[in-house]
Amino acid sequence: MWRISGPAKPIDYAYLGRLARPDGKGNLMVFTGIRPQGTLGVVQLLQTEIATLWGQVGDKRFSTVVADPATGQPVKAELAGPLYQHDEE
Repeated sequence: MWRISGPAKPIDYAYLGRLARPDGKGNLMVFTGIRPQGTLGVVQLLQTEIATLWGQVGDKRFSTVVADPATGQPVKAELAGPLYQHDEE
C-alpha cells in the first residue's frame, strides 16, 4: 500500500549515463532532463560530485536518474536512484 506523507514536492528529473559510442570506439556521456531544468541539475551534480561519482563507477559505463527540486535553477541535485553499471562488451 502506498502512503503519501505531506504534499507532493515538485522535482525535476534527468537521465545521466556513460554509454558506448555507436561506432564502438569509446564511450559517450549522455544527459537529458524531462525539462531543461533537469538537465541543469545534472550539470550541477557533475560540478559538485564528480569525484564521488568517479569513486563509484570509475571509467565503467553506467546509467542513473538525477533529481533536483523544481525551482527553475539547480539547487541541490542528487541521485534519485542507484547507479546501474552496464556490462562491458
